[in-house]
Amino acid sequence: MTTTPAYITAADLAAFFSAKEVSDLTTSGTDAAGVIDTTNAEVHVYLAPLIGDNTLNSVPAGVKMKAADIARFYLYKNSPSDAVTKRWQAANAFFTQVATGVITLVLDLSPPEGSEDVDGEVWSQPGTALPACEWNWL
Repeated sequence: MTTTPAYITAADLAAFFSAKEVSDLTTSGTDAAGVIDTTNAEVHVYLAPLIGDNTLNSVPAGVKMKAADIARFYLYKNSPSDAVTKRWQAANAFFTQVATGVITLVLDLSPPEGSEDVDGEVWSQPGTALPACEWNWL
């Protein structure tokens, strides 16, 4: 079973927003760890097709920022401000555009264990087929 990458952490939230804001929101009964887990799972739904079976070595700053906006919205529970709501909407629009190919992310990935390495290039995992390609030679 694969685990969901940590696109956002509690430390990231404190870095993007004030530690006081995050502390105030979590002392009002919101479970920060649960919100972070939910946010990571939500972001992974969008990025999993891009990552595949590979390992994500580092999370791009833009992905962290947008994940932080989603987590912040969830931390506010029932009373997010208009600004928090707009940032959440923009983050969801961003990830939708990534998932549909409108925005291209450059991800630092490592191939899964057991992949065949031929002259520095990963061709496929043993027992799996490569996707079909159509070449158009002009």
